[in-house]
Amino acid sequence: MTTITATRSSALNVASHGRRFVLNASLGLIGKLSHLAASVFLVAYILRHLGLERFGLVVTSATMIAFLGLIQSGAAAGLGRQFNLLLSRGEVDSLRRHYSAGVILSSLVAALMGVGLLLLLLFPWSWTGAPSGQDAEGRRVLGLLGLASLINCLALPALAGLQATHRIDVIEKTHLAGVTIRVGGTIAFFELVGPSADGYAAVLLLEQALVSAVTMLTRRRLMPEVTFQTRNIDRRLLADVAGFNALNLVANINYVAFMQVPALLLARCEGLAAAGLYGVALQLNNLVRGLLQPAVNALAPIATSLHATDRKETSAKLFLLTTKCFVAAAALLWTSFHFLGEAVLRLWLQREIGPLNEALPWLIAASAAGVAAMPASVFTLALGRVRLPALSGLCLATAMTIVLIGTTAAEWQPALIRSGILLFVFFGAYQVVRIVDAVVALRIAGSEVLPSIGLALLPALLLAPVLSLTDRWTTGGSAGALVSVLSIAAVVSATVLRFACFTPGERELLMRLKGSLHAPTPAEERA
Repeated sequence: MTTITATRSSALNVASHGRRFVLNASLGLIGKLSHLAASVFLVAYILRHLGLERFGLVVTSATMIAFLGLIQSGAAAGLGRQFNLLLSRGEVDSLRRHYSAGVILSSLVAALMGVGLLLLLLFPWSWTGAPSGQDAEGRRVLGLLGLASLINCLALPALAGLQATHRIDVIEKTHLAGVTIRVGGTIAFFELVGPSADGYAAVLLLEQALVSAVTMLTRRRLMPEVTFQTRNIDRRLLADVAGFNALNLVANINYVAFMQVPALLLARCEGLAAAGLYGVALQLNNLVRGLLQPAVNALAPIATSLHATDRKETSAKLFLLTTKCFVAAAALLWTSFHFLGEAVLRLWLQREIGPLNEALPWLIAASAAGVAAMPASVFTLALGRVRLPALSGLCLATAMTIVLIGTTAAEWQPALIRSGILLFVFFGAYQVVRIVDAVVALRIAGSEVLPSIGLALLPALLLAPVLSLTDRWTTGGSAGALVSVLSIAAVVSATVLRFACFTPGERELLMRLKGSLHAPTPAEERA
C-alpha cells in the first residue's frame, strides 16, 4: 500500500498541495499550449479541405453524440470526487469497493449508450437538415464518434483514479499524445486517401482507443492495490455511487444543452453551413477553456481533499483567489476578442466569414461567463452541492431553447447573432447562480467577493484603450502585427494583475504555492 499511503500523506500537507498544484498546472499548461497550437492548425486544415457544409456534418454528429454522452459526463466528475475523498481519508478498502462499483456502472452506462447510438443510426437522418446525398457519410461519422464515446466511458474509473492521486500530469501527457495522433492521422488520411468527414471521425476513434488504453494501464501501475473485485459490492453501494453520479449528470446536462442546442437548431433551420460557422465558435470556446483546464484539473483534487479534512477557511481563501484569477481571464478574453477577433479569424481560417464576425462578441461573452465560473463548479462539486446548479441550469437551458425556437419564426436578428445573444443571456445567468451558490456554501461575505471581482476587472479595463489604439495595426490581417499586439496585451495584463489586483494575503498565498514547487513531499522526505 505504499502508493496509496504516500498519496494520502501528500494530500494532507499544505506544502505538498501547493507543489502538486503548481506542478500539475505547469505541466498541464505546457500540454495545453501544444494542444492549442495543434488544434488551431487542425481546425483550419479540416475546414479548408471539407468546406463549411461537410464540417457542419461533423458538428451535427458530434452534437448528437454529446447529448448521448451526457450519461458518462456525470459519472466522470462524480467518481473522481468519491475516489479522492476516500483516498484523502486513507479508506483503501472502501476505495477498492467504490472502484469496483464504478467499473460495473461505467460498463452499464456504455451499454446504454450503445443502445442509444443504435437508435440514432436507425432514426431517419433527414430531420437534421442534411442533404440526402450526405446521409450515408453522416451515419458513418455518427457511428464512429459514438464508438469513441463508448470507449471513453469504459475508461472513466481509471481516469477518476488518476485524478484522485493528483496525477493530472499523466492525464495531460496522454492527451497531448492523443492530439499528436489526431493531427498526424488526419493529415495522413486526407493526403493519402482524400478529405472526408468519416475519415476524420475514424482518426478520432483511433485516438480515443489509444488514450483510453494508456489511461487504464497507467492507473493500474500507480494504484496496484485498487483492483476490480465483485465481492462486498451490494445494491446499496451501487445505488449510492449511481445516486450522486445521477445528480451530477443533471448538472452536466445543462452545459451540453446550452452549447449544443443552437448547433442542432441552426443545422435544422439554416443549413449545415450555419452549423459549421457555429462549430468554429464552439472550437474557439473549447480552445480557450482547454488553456485554463490544467489549472481546473489541478484545483479539483485539492478542493476535494480540503473538504475531506474540513479545512473551510483555506477552501474559502483558495476559492476567492482562483475566482479572481478566472474572472480576470474571462474579462481579458472578451476584451481581446472584441478588438482582435476578426483579425484572428481571418488569419486562422484564411477565409471571410462575415456572419461569424458579427456574432462573435456575443458568443465569446458566453464563453467568458463560463470561464469566470470554473472555480465555482470545482468547489460546489467538491462540497457535493450539485442540486441547485443542476436544476437552475436545466430550467435556464430549457427556457433558452424555447426562446430560440420562438424567435426563429419571428426572424428576430440573423440566426447566428440571435443564438449568440440568447446563449450569453441564459448561460451567463446560469454562471451567476453557480458563483452565488459557491459563495453561500463556503460562507464568504459579500463584502469580500464584490471588491475581489472588481479588482479582477481592472486589467481588462486598462487593456481596452491600449487595444483600441493598436486597432489599425491589425486591420490588414498581418500575422506579425497581431502577434505584436497580443504580446503588448499580455505584458500589460500581467503587470496590472501582478501589482494591482492581489491583496497582501493573496500574494502570500501565491508565493507559498510558487515556493512549494520545490518543497519535498513527506513521501520524498522519507525516501
